[in-house]
Amino acid sequence: AVATYRKAIAAEPNGYQNYFFFGNFHLSQSNWKAAEDMYRQALAIAPGLASAHMNLGLALKQQGKYAEAEQELLLTRKLR
Repeated sequence: AVATYRKAIAAEPNGYQNYFFFGNFHLSQSNWKAAEDMYRQALAIAPGLASAHMNLGLALKQQGKYAEAEQELLLTRKLR
């Protein structure tokens, strides 16, 4: 799966969806830092993507970054 996501990102580096779905994959594997990185990439392209903010908040929480997680989750609420 990792190779497929990397190939998709290489083919379409400005497509936020690829970063978002790769982030979801990492989240499902408990790879919190990798998920954080992918969600941040997605949000650099699509800053209003509420689901990416929500999932970033979850990844940050799992890493003990509670203040950042809270900010992301509050932003999710504002965007929905």
